[in-house]
Amino acid sequence: MKHYSVAPVISWVTSDVEANSEKIAEFSDKSDIRDLGEDHAQTLKDAHKWCQEKFNQVYNDDVVTSFKKFDKDNSGEIDKEELGELSKSLGFPLNEEQLELALKDLDMNKDGVVDMEEFKRWYFTGMKPYNSSTRTMLKIGSKTKALMDVVKQEAENMMLS
Repeated sequence: MKHYSVAPVISWVTSDVEANSEKIAEFSDKSDIRDLGEDHAQTLKDAHKWCQEKFNQVYNDDVVTSFKKFDKDNSGEIDKEELGELSKSLGFPLNEEQLELALKDLDMNKDGVVDMEEFKRWYFTGMKPYNSSTRTMLKIGSKTKALMDVVKQEAENMMLS
């Protein structure tokens, strides 16, 4: 539960909101919490609809913005150098060996870069590993600054200069 509770889109459906809301709130302040209610099917449909809308909003506002910020050459891919800048901006600079491992972890199709789909997958899993192996970039999710805070701060710095 803790693994996915840091992901930016979560809808909790429970038969006892009052008893569970405090426990659920400790995982994410951005969660949707719903009482299962009488019409189970409709409650689940509503929760699913909320997740779709929240996913689209987070994808457009956060993921695309962040990806473009770190894709310095506008290639549509984050290469090893750009990944190094991303991790450094998050407060977790990587040495060459760690950077190689981070790229290996994130590059699901093994083409040597992180494309939008791979970046999106990493972001929506709460910047956590995809499988049981936790290395380099995938370890930093809980130790870093929030990605959007970094993007916003750098945008503010650019406006001031």
